[in-house]
Amino acid sequence: MVVALTFDGASQGIKYFFTPDWEKLLKIEVWYRACEQSFFSLAVGYGNLVMYSSYNDFRNNVNRDAIIISILDTFTSILAGSVVFAVLGTLAHELCIPIEKAVDKEGMGLAFIAYPEALGKIKVVPQLWSVLFFVMLLTLGLGSSIAQVETILTSIKDQYPVLQKKKSIVALCVCSLFCLCGLPLTTDAGLYIMTLLDNYGVGTAAFLYCIVETTGLMWIYGWRNFCNDIHFMLNAAVGLYWKITWVITAPVILIVIFIYGNVMLAIEKNNEESSTIPPWGTAIGWVLAAVAIFQIPIWIIRIVYNTKGPQRLKKAFQPREDWGPSNPTNYISWKIWKSSGKTVSNVENGIIAYQNEAFERDDTTKF
Repeated sequence: MVVALTFDGASQGIKYFFTPDWEKLLKIEVWYRACEQSFFSLAVGYGNLVMYSSYNDFRNNVNRDAIIISILDTFTSILAGSVVFAVLGTLAHELCIPIEKAVDKEGMGLAFIAYPEALGKIKVVPQLWSVLFFVMLLTLGLGSSIAQVETILTSIKDQYPVLQKKKSIVALCVCSLFCLCGLPLTTDAGLYIMTLLDNYGVGTAAFLYCIVETTGLMWIYGWRNFCNDIHFMLNAAVGLYWKITWVITAPVILIVIFIYGNVMLAIEKNNEESSTIPPWGTAIGWVLAAVAIFQIPIWIIRIVYNTKGPQRLKKAFQPREDWGPSNPTNYISWKIWKSSGKTVSNVENGIIAYQNEAFERDDTTKF
């Protein structure tokens, strides 16, 4: 950032970056892509955060961690955007072209064509900045891959404890499978495959997963149950702002953006891809999306089918009898909390209970 700002044109790039196009705020596609980017940047909906949090101490302050991560991620995104547009502003100045033409590329074009070209024009050791740029991309890729692989490994080890001692072998198998799946991306058709994966197999599914997670927690498991669980873990009540955001704002807005945005994006994709991707390629994209999206109804049907007894559907959407903290001591304390309306703190000499004035008993007779 410091080096980029020393060159002519950098300020124009920064100005272009921070100058909003108000008309685009009225387009649903912009909000759809913004949500997608937020999910991708914070790894929301991909299982990574759930996997990492499973290794936390039970009393870890997740509220503090979530706020810190969100703020740092926003700051990092602003910093990265400023660096990119400062360099692109320098490129536009060197080529004597409008800044709009220097930033007309996106995705692969921006990362591997426009930005490296701009870095090559820096007069202070241009090779150094190019090497650092691609090392940064490699590091980002490794960081994302490590989280994805560890998410899969944690799920497998939790489901099959016998594999706990064979983590290296399981990791080798998962990484080898990832490598084989990635080889088609290195072919001449790799760019088209990546476009299909990006447009159909990743963004749409992640968006839907986030909606299902939010509605499942707040509307099915119940916002009172969830807030009481957080209260029990942190010994602090959940504020009104978070209750409104979790129960109403986030689910409703996400659902509206998802439905309306997908309709508009489908029209846009058909117009754009008609000249670059054949119809059978688009069909493959929709198959990829279906494989990811239909995981949810398929597993719902399986759970309902395997649920025994009367009122099968209602019972399938309720927590299992053994649901709760995995630690036996925390589980007993949590059970007392839920049944008596008293908060319980674990101490070395035993369990101390005190009345929780804010507790609201759940109505378990309602679905």
